[in-house]
Amino acid sequence: MGWASTKNLPILFIIEDNNLSILTEKKVRRNWEIHDVAMAFNMKAHNTTDDPIEFGTYLQESFSTPMLLNVNTHRKYWHSGAGCDDENIFDRYETEMSSLGPEAVKIDRHYKEKVDEIWRKQLETQ
Repeated sequence: MGWASTKNLPILFIIEDNNLSILTEKKVRRNWEIHDVAMAFNMKAHNTTDDPIEFGTYLQESFSTPMLLNVNTHRKYWHSGAGCDDENIFDRYETEMSSLGPEAVKIDRHYKEKVDEIWRKQLETQ
């Protein structure tokens, strides 16, 4: 983050924040938040929910300067390495999205396509 800020690089840092540090609430293990750290580096930083619409509003201002999105998630499954890890992690994502319904899947695909489009434009201008 320091290098990206110093050189004003158009990088988007996305943090998946489930409020856990291993299996303990973050506040028990540390007294800082990652979006505050990013702002200390003079970067744009937002603490947001995992709602695709809210999350998507921040994508509009991304890739012009360094920015960090701390996305507060509410995951059905634990992270890989703890708890129920019998499933493939990519299958778990599809299971979670499908459980939210077809509109959530549609919104998720839309924003993935939007990020891909932004990246393609960035590559074309280089």
